[in-house]
Amino acid sequence: MTEAITQDNVMQMISQIEHPEIARTLVQLGMIQEVKYNQEEKEAILTLAFPIANIPESVRNYIANDIYQALQTKGVGLKVYLSVMDDQTRAKFMAQSQAYWKL
Repeated sequence: MTEAITQDNVMQMISQIEHPEIARTLVQLGMIQEVKYNQEEKEAILTLAFPIANIPESVRNYIANDIYQALQTKGVGLKVYLSVMDDQTRAKFMAQSQAYWKL
């Protein structure tokens, strides 16, 4: 019998996804916000926050696809809402991006 997926399982899967250019996870960078899991629909619903509004669509799609791929391993779907980080979260993101940028 298959193990039931919970909100905690979804958070665990998401918390392991690393940013493609910064040696930190999306969660550590403050990019993942408001995660909910709809058990009936087997779907994670989350807000993906970026430091600025005009992030190229290709970058948004790349990161959203990383999240989707991680969840698909357990048969979980994904609905993503996009937002812009608040000033405090953006400042933390920028500090981490400078400290942990992959060369």
